Amino acid sequence: MCPTRDAGIVQRWLSPWAGCFWAATSSFLAYILIQVCSLLSPRFAPKSPCQSIKSLLLLVINPMKEYILITILTALTLTFGFYATDQYMALQLSKGIHFWKPSLPWDTLIPLRSGWIWIYLSYFPICFFPVIFTEIWKDIRLFRRTALGFILQFAVALAFFWIVPSQMERLIFHPNSLSEEALAWFYKIDAGFNVFPSLHIANITYTACLAWRFRKKALSIGVWVLCALIALSTLFVKQHYFLDLPAGCLLGLLGYKACFPKALQTLTG
Repeated sequence: MCPTRDAGIVQRWLSPWAGCFWAATSSFLAYILIQVCSLLSPRFAPKSPCQSIKSLLLLVINPMKEYILITILTALTLTFGFYATDQYMALQLSKGIHFWKPSLPWDTLIPLRSGWIWIYLSYFPICFFPVIFTEIWKDIRLFRRTALGFILQFAVALAFFWIVPSQMERLIFHPNSLSEEALAWFYKIDAGFNVFPSLHIANITYTACLAWRFRKKALSIGVWVLCALIALSTLFVKQHYFLDLPAGCLLGLLGYKACFPKALQTLTG
C-alpha cells in the first residue's frame, strides 16, 4: 500500500450514509441483546419468529423490561452522541479550526497493517460481553452500575473531545486485498476525530475489569489478552496515536473504580 493524505475525507464523512450505518448497527445490536435475554429468561423467549414482535410489544409488562430498556437506550444514546460529536468536529475542520494531533516521534515508525482491522473490529462485540455475565443479570443494581460505567466513560471522553478537539492523521490507499477493502470502508465512516482519550481502549479496559471481577481468572486473562491485541490494532490500522492508549486505559479504570468500589463486593459474593 502507498498511503497518501486524504483531503476529501470530511466531505465523505458528512454523507448521511454514515448516520444510517450507526443507526442500523445499534438496532442490530439491540436485537442481539434481546435474543440473549431470551436465553437467560425462558418466559421472554419467543416460540416463533412472529412472536418476536409480540414479545417486543409486551416489554412493558415483562420482568426483563428494565434490563432491555437500559441496554437499548444506553447503546443508542452513546452511539448517536459519539456520531453527533464526529459530525460537529467535521464541520469545525471544514471551517479551518485547528485540531490537536497527540503524535510522538515513534508513531511514525509504526507501520500500517491492514490485516489488523479484523482484530480492531472485534471491539464492538466485546463491549457487549457484560450482558452474558449472569451475576450482572441477576442483580439489577449491578446491571445499572455496569451501564453507568459506560456512560461515565463516554461523558468524560466527549467533554474532553469538545474542549480539546483531536484528530488522527488520516491516510488513503488503493485497496488490493479483503483486509485493505475493510480498512478503506472503515476509513470512510470514521474520519479519525476524537482520538484522545481513546474510547476504544477505555471500553475494553472496563470490560476486562468486569470479566476479572465476575468470571474465572483463566477466562478473564483471555479477555485481557484480547484487549491488549485490540489496543495494538488501533496503532497498526492508524486509528490512534500511542498517547491515546494510556489515556483511554486510565479512563476505563476510573470508570470501573467509580461504579464498582470495594464496598460493592458484598453484592457479588
